[in-house]
Amino acid sequence: MGMLFNWDTSSKKLSPRAFLVCMTAVTCLLFGAPQICISADVLETFQFEDRWPDASVDNMAYNAADNELYLAAGNFLVIMDAVNFEEISRLKIARNSENSEDITDPEEVVELSRGIIGLAAAPGHPEGSYVYAACGPQGIAVVKVSDPNNPVIETTIAEASQDDPIYGSAVDYDPDVQRLYVADVFHGLRCIDVNDTANLHQEWAYEQRTDWQDEEDEASGGHINVHIKETDGSTFAFVLDQLYGLRIFDVTNGAGPDGPADPLASFDMRSELWWGQYSEVVDVIADGGRKYAYVSDPTYGVTILDFSGIQDGGEITNVGQIETPGSASGVTLSDDNNTLFVADGNEGMLIADVTNPNTAEGNDPPDFPESLVEAETYAASGAYAVLAANGDTNAFLASGKDGLARLEKNGSFDTGNLQYEKTGEYNPPARITGLYVEGGYAYILDDGGPAEGLRILRLKDQDTDRPRLEGFIATGGSANAVAVYESFAYVADRTGGVAVIDITEKTNPQEMTGLGLGTVGDARDIKIYEQNDSVYAYIADNSGELIIAQVNKETGELTEKSSRFVSSAIAVAIYEQEEEGETSRYAAVVNGSALTIFNVTTPENPEERGSLGTGDSRDVAVTNLYGKQFAIVADGSNGIRLINISDPQSPEEQIGSGSPLATNGPAEAISLYGAYIHAAVGRSGIAVIGIEDKDPPELTPIDLDSADAVNPYYNTPGYASDVFVAEGDIERYTYIADDHGGFLALVHKDTLGGGINEQPFTESPDDSARIECFINSLF
Repeated sequence: MGMLFNWDTSSKKLSPRAFLVCMTAVTCLLFGAPQICISADVLETFQFEDRWPDASVDNMAYNAADNELYLAAGNFLVIMDAVNFEEISRLKIARNSENSEDITDPEEVVELSRGIIGLAAAPGHPEGSYVYAACGPQGIAVVKVSDPNNPVIETTIAEASQDDPIYGSAVDYDPDVQRLYVADVFHGLRCIDVNDTANLHQEWAYEQRTDWQDEEDEASGGHINVHIKETDGSTFAFVLDQLYGLRIFDVTNGAGPDGPADPLASFDMRSELWWGQYSEVVDVIADGGRKYAYVSDPTYGVTILDFSGIQDGGEITNVGQIETPGSASGVTLSDDNNTLFVADGNEGMLIADVTNPNTAEGNDPPDFPESLVEAETYAASGAYAVLAANGDTNAFLASGKDGLARLEKNGSFDTGNLQYEKTGEYNPPARITGLYVEGGYAYILDDGGPAEGLRILRLKDQDTDRPRLEGFIATGGSANAVAVYESFAYVADRTGGVAVIDITEKTNPQEMTGLGLGTVGDARDIKIYEQNDSVYAYIADNSGELIIAQVNKETGELTEKSSRFVSSAIAVAIYEQEEEGETSRYAAVVNGSALTIFNVTTPENPEERGSLGTGDSRDVAVTNLYGKQFAIVADGSNGIRLINISDPQSPEEQIGSGSPLATNGPAEAISLYGAYIHAAVGRSGIAVIGIEDKDPPELTPIDLDSADAVNPYYNTPGYASDVFVAEGDIERYTYIADDHGGFLALVHKDTLGGGINEQPFTESPDDSARIECFINSLF
């Protein structure tokens, strides 16, 4: 990695702009990720972005008039029926960020945002119902949702003027004047006139210049959140700034064409908040002349600020703190301002009675009932966003592990029996990175987050003809690869070794304690292979070995038979080859820098035969085509390699064949179907490459998107990390693990003899071969 910012060695300080880049990147690395969202029975949606805080505390908006909930789920806007708690529709909006003004080398990008960061609903707009989505460096997407079954992106607001791009960190809407307020992390506060959607324009902008830390290069503060609230006839914009804390602006009637000269008041929260956290501002109680704002922070809980006198020159004062048990992120108030809801990353939804929050007058600090924290009805791991609706009758809670829940109020604070019962939920996947398909089921792996493990998906439910989640089991390590044999699934669980899972009952998978292979240091891949009357597991151990274990057909138990040194083994493929009238069995192993061939005909005594250097190998598959044996290597940044291994002692790359074939994104994984390679190539999605019958055979990419010559791939929502091709009853499917879009399935609609099919490779003369979306995004 190159230098992303300059460090002042004399003062040991970062510039404000560099500080923002650094802290945002660090924040993404340190925190878990909001994911979502599938219905309790039928998988109909997909996961949230898997890095906090990209799916931020502002990821929900509510339309009370139509009882619709708008949800930011990674790159998608999801429209939900809040009554039935069912998805109405979804719309793909944002693509992944690949640049920022502080980073010039696209190969060294730290993504400051991915997908939708924040939402604001405008159901009462004069031209219909709208949702505004803050999409980081892509600005603001303007989505018309008047017909919730058919949301449409009408336009985007990408720049205020030439050379003035908008970085949309958060948005909020003032319906009285049809103004959209944008928090721009690199600029400041922007006011966009959205009254006429055909003439959207920036009305004014406020850029706070600072000499923070005596920097010569002045820069704006890091505006990361904005909240608009009307109280006592005035409209205020509450802006959170990573460098300065809370600023409050008077934006009554839009603040005029020139905007506010300065904030009415500021509160330096650098001593109260951990710098760089995405926090939420929620107004605001106007009670007896007192006005309060609530600011949440993952480290310090919720700070209560009194801003009652700022219009008369008074200051903002800190009047209380709610010390939450875990990491407080999203906060919201009930309509009567008496109940505060907090999304706590450790406990779930916390509820505080803030009828009288002014602790400066000697009252006890606002607190939440300890009994409610432990209530199973709404406890959730990794909670990060909460939204109250219908007064305080309902609440929606988003969490990394437990997905999205709708909670309904029972009881009250006054009677001491307040409870919120779950009346609807979406079960959450986590970061989907690996998969295996067999017998009508997909075995899907999460390798990160609190819900990591194995998910079993029935691809077609007999009643609904749609995919259905059957079962889930957490694993002890980080699930990286899975293989299935009979009634057992074998999970390469990295530092957790290899776990044996009994999948006889798909709805209730059980780990077979003591039958796995815990001695594996870092299990990255596993293949199961039947030899004569025995079954063996071949394990790529990244700590330095190819391990061969025998599988007990009855119990599933693994017993290690042998191992051979392979530095940093990542993936393995098993194949057979006829030699002098005998069938020999081989293992092809890649380790990031080489392909190594082992003769494993005798599993107790594998023998190394030959090797060939690669560049960045991550996966391998073997096929016999045109009378030759080939290893296909997903070689990371180098693309796809075609290696002739007919002579296992002398692997040879096919010079002149187009190997290595560069891909627009790192080749992460491959799956073979006849003469076709299906490759997961990161954020470019899926590439399909034909192996053409020439001498030598030639790698030829298939154009899956004739409308886009620059990117001819099937572009998935996020980062495609694994792929599996399998036959259905009639058609063929390509299943994709995408760590942003979740689990996807594509159906191939082919013309016989052309395009992507099992026939020998030929170009399709009429462009009739195509891949169509079968199941858009299941997780």
